[in-house]
Amino acid sequence: MEDCCRVCMPCLNRLWNRIWPEINYPDVGRPAEIPTVSGDIRIPVPKKKPTQLYAALYDFDARSEEELTIKEGDKLSVIEKRGEYVLAKKLTGSLESGLVPANYVALLQDEFAKYKWYYGNINREKAEKLLMAPQNKAGSFLVRISESHSNEYTISARNETNVFHFRIHRSGLGAYYVSDKISFGTLDELIRYYQNNPKSLGCHLVQPCVQQRELFDMEPWERPREEFQLSRKLGEGHFGEVWEAVWTTTNQKVAIKMLKQEDTKLDEFVKEVHALKNLHHPKLIQLLALCTRGEPVYIITELMTKGSLKSYLATPEGQLLTSAHLIYMAAQVAEGMAYLEDRHIVHRDLAARNILVGSDLGCKVADFGLARIIKDSVYTASRNTKIPVRWTAPEAALHQRFSVKSDVWSFGVLLYEIMSRGKMPYEGKGLPCHARKTNKEVLEILASGYRLPCPSRCPPNIYRMMQECWAAESSKRPSFHALHSVCWNALGSECAKYRQPCDHMGECLRRTCPCLQSLWDRLFKRRDDVGSKGETGCAEDGLNSKLENNTHPVTRYGPASVHEPVDMAVYTALWAFEARADEELSFEVGDMFKIVSKNGDWWTAQKLDSCGRTLATGIVPYNYLERGETVAAQPWFFGKMNRFESLSHLLSAENGDGAFLVRLSENDSVGHVLSVRVRNGAKHFKVYQTGSVFYVDQAHGFPSLLELVEYYHNHRLGAVQRLGKPCIRRQPQPQDLSHTTVDDWELPKEDFTLEEKLGSGQFADVYRGKWKRRINVAIKILKNNESLNQQDFQMEVQLLKRMRHRNLISLFAICTSSTPYYIITELMEKGNLLDVLRSAEGEALDLMSMIDMAAQVADGMVYLEDHNSIHRDLAARNVLVGEGYVCKVADFGLARIIKEAVYISTEKKIPYKWTAPEAISRGRYSNKSDVWSFGVLLYEIVTNGGVPYPGFTTNEAVKQVMHHGYRMPAPPNCPQCIYDIMLSCWSDKPENRPDFKQLKSDLENMNRYTELE
Repeated sequence: MEDCCRVCMPCLNRLWNRIWPEINYPDVGRPAEIPTVSGDIRIPVPKKKPTQLYAALYDFDARSEEELTIKEGDKLSVIEKRGEYVLAKKLTGSLESGLVPANYVALLQDEFAKYKWYYGNINREKAEKLLMAPQNKAGSFLVRISESHSNEYTISARNETNVFHFRIHRSGLGAYYVSDKISFGTLDELIRYYQNNPKSLGCHLVQPCVQQRELFDMEPWERPREEFQLSRKLGEGHFGEVWEAVWTTTNQKVAIKMLKQEDTKLDEFVKEVHALKNLHHPKLIQLLALCTRGEPVYIITELMTKGSLKSYLATPEGQLLTSAHLIYMAAQVAEGMAYLEDRHIVHRDLAARNILVGSDLGCKVADFGLARIIKDSVYTASRNTKIPVRWTAPEAALHQRFSVKSDVWSFGVLLYEIMSRGKMPYEGKGLPCHARKTNKEVLEILASGYRLPCPSRCPPNIYRMMQECWAAESSKRPSFHALHSVCWNALGSECAKYRQPCDHMGECLRRTCPCLQSLWDRLFKRRDDVGSKGETGCAEDGLNSKLENNTHPVTRYGPASVHEPVDMAVYTALWAFEARADEELSFEVGDMFKIVSKNGDWWTAQKLDSCGRTLATGIVPYNYLERGETVAAQPWFFGKMNRFESLSHLLSAENGDGAFLVRLSENDSVGHVLSVRVRNGAKHFKVYQTGSVFYVDQAHGFPSLLELVEYYHNHRLGAVQRLGKPCIRRQPQPQDLSHTTVDDWELPKEDFTLEEKLGSGQFADVYRGKWKRRINVAIKILKNNESLNQQDFQMEVQLLKRMRHRNLISLFAICTSSTPYYIITELMEKGNLLDVLRSAEGEALDLMSMIDMAAQVADGMVYLEDHNSIHRDLAARNVLVGEGYVCKVADFGLARIIKEAVYISTEKKIPYKWTAPEAISRGRYSNKSDVWSFGVLLYEIVTNGGVPYPGFTTNEAVKQVMHHGYRMPAPPNCPQCIYDIMLSCWSDKPENRPDFKQLKSDLENMNRYTELE
């Protein structure tokens, strides 16, 4: 509550400070006592020195206060064993104690435990089982203590089909040898010798045996079940029981769904949960943790205080809800399902029992995806008692064809449950031949064309929506985005029925944060009359007297407007914007808006004053706004970006020491990262999250990122004294010059001013310029205008203008009323990639930065590939670079606009060294010929702008490539993995070349390991 008030209304900080006095958190170390996993017993750390010495086999990051972070090779003393954990103490560095997984450490029996190939005291059978496991290949090996001679060792190594064992003897002087012809002073020397001389042993020793780590199949989500104390059973569904529990490590109340393993396909369960854990939306239940070791399987999620929507509707409180409240709940479900729809995730069991309700009538979809990880037999006729037939679309119930459209059918039935206030579908009056309750009879009446009747007091437009969801042909059912929009429009109509005047000051606060109604009721009392002529009214539906502390956020304030917002959320301006046309709105940073309509990149919005009243309505660029209640509205939150991008932001001239930002790492397993400028570099701190607690250091946990940031404004953070000012973010470029140029892409030349010539290419000269002396643009002036057909040119540009991607240059407009023709695009300050690579700035780029640039180009080409668009001239000169080394592909499609004669008649205008053989010899351009060009572009990048085929003239290069199969050798210092990508791009047969999706994935995976926060 406090966090919400301080974020939404900072102007009332004095009031908040009286209600919630600020507390300075002391900077204290770890407690002397370490709790057990269950949290119910606290055992003091023994002061006596333990006798057993262990070594860490793997890195382990602590995820709660009682755990201990260790690095591979750390020396530890083990105090005691606790099930799957051991209580250990570091013997170097901080000397901290804590819990670590038992199979992450090994008893340090001798000096060899530090080697990855050393497996200690295991027998022959165990060694063979380990080496023949799927993760190990031919050449894998390990060293173990001999079973027959405890002072000697054995090498166990595998080939494709068998494991061989070689005895390592010890001489009287302590030397090690396999053959008496050669001996070694240490075991490590012996192993290294036979790795380099496999013929001497008769077997290759390529890499140490990889042991499958059994613990935490889905870490960091897997938790010991002892951490959870069950308190009460909440309900039971098709696939298991649901319990309320306490997560003892955080003292947080959670919900636990118990699944029986005989109903669960474990392999698919693991795969499915890996997908579900990355789904984040305010209308979806958040997965917090898992317990998959043992039976039953636990799925731990956030707890919703009012339980399932089905049970809530049956309560006296639920029966008193108005139609507006019910529609509001349905709209939230549609919003959550739209998110799943966008990601092609099918729910399969959408019903009121799987919607959970919070204290403020917030609704969240639960169990999404679980029906896919339950055994298929649950849905087949052999166990049809578990089929939710009354909610399932006919094609899914009869033929198991589940899809997003079958979820839409289920949403229609859910809507019936909501509007009938919890009635069971297909029961009671209104059914043909009275009530038919069996699943078989339900399917029969649906096949005859019967549909559920309209519930009493249900608005006609809501029932029409139900009927559309129940269309017999799945293709005719609406999308969840459309359903969400219809719900919000219906909500506006319903809310208009409840308007009455009210107190101005109190209602400003009630409108800003309706979820805090109980607080506002203590601070303000309603008046019976309007305070002044200019004050707005508020909605009062009469429920407050019946539902204690529960004024719902569906109420609408003020007089009816011509523009009803389609999005009830308040948006905040992240940057200032100056209107460029009469219909547009100018605004400053921090201004608040509600959205009337969303049309592409330009939205119609209402600008609000501090009390939520509409000041003006106009058009605004969508990427200048962010939902006000999300962390994304904070000036320090920069969204998803990699380490290199964050560094380019922090090191800009506007930022000084201590400047910071919070970002989402591009490595999905890392999550939030706090990046702070320190002199001429930056420090990056991973922000861990356990349940709803955020922390960098386990000793200091916070319920939100906002509170974590505030704390480190005043306290030291590692090598950083304290956080300074938020990093100054670069203002985005709107996708068009103005909302008027979205469709009016032909503009007069008089609107543009040429300033500086930036370069000249085969087809055009490029200038820096301005539109209406205000907006910086790049102006490409085409050569050979006489070869262009104006109508074809305009049609082609119209198609190109619709292509939008973060790694493609945005086309703003054209000028074709007279020659020469102009093409107007966004301006990239650093110029083309070739010039950047050849500059001193480019010489300083490291390999990872270059790979990141190549990955960005591949990302833009994926978009073109998906839209069947061919570039034909992909090269470093046609990639433009902006601030933060953002790379964007330019000139895509222009080669198709320019007449083919330009490529054929004049030899020097064909980019032969970048062009695929089939395009040169037969004019066959395709996405695969672009892939060939990308390989050459990759060569340019890793050579800092080197000329392809050095030492060859153009004719010589073409001849060598086309007639002799020549390929450029690997550039100096080029990693083999990069050169392998180049060679794959230069395959003779186009069908053997990778697509851009694969290239993007390969490059991103190379760069991903650098995210080590």
